Amino acid sequence: MDQGVALRRPTAKTAERPAPAEAVEGYEQRIAQLEREVRRLQPYKQMAVIDHLTQIFNRRYFDSRLEEEVARMSRRGFPFCVALVDLDHFKKINDTHGHCVGDLVLREFAHFLTQNLRRIDVVCRIGGEEFAVIMPDTDITAGLVIMQRILEKLLHHPFTIQNHPSIQISFSCGIVSNALSFKNHNAIVDEADQALYEAKRSGRSQIMARNC
Repeated sequence: MDQGVALRRPTAKTAERPAPAEAVEGYEQRIAQLEREVRRLQPYKQMAVIDHLTQIFNRRYFDSRLEEEVARMSRRGFPFCVALVDLDHFKKINDTHGHCVGDLVLREFAHFLTQNLRRIDVVCRIGGEEFAVIMPDTDITAGLVIMQRILEKLLHHPFTIQNHPSIQISFSCGIVSNALSFKNHNAIVDEADQALYEAKRSGRSQIMARNC
């Protein structure tokens, strides 16, 4: 006897499977929902990397971006500089004029620093009166020239605060280039911090540079 071929009837689950057009529509709706969620969360993402007082990048962004520059150099060999900048005798400003004026000075300096650097440079406030600058595609000679020019301009640019006399500030700076080795994030920051300490110990209002 010949054996017949059993034909399976479509189950209810199979019959309810959406048609391809319906599936595409469902995916599009899901994508649109995810895009709305990304737009909704975007302000919170920006808040996570922006310093609330000065409205420039914060320490979290600095650490992340510096790691990116280290990785980029290891792949392509492009040099970059890191400058740590510390306002000189900032405590005296707070003690003399009050913390509100001190906050205004920090904001003004952040703006001044940003306006006098290149568009590709990254300016961050990493704590208190300390700032950091990442200069992509920059060797130590060019980085030193840039920071020296900014310091000289600052010394001729008193900050005018409403209802207060003009306030003259200066900064000390340690700048390093990762051109001679492939040091990691922490080692680069340590080198820059040592150069900054040397600038402060040598009388402040100056810049110390080194390759690392």
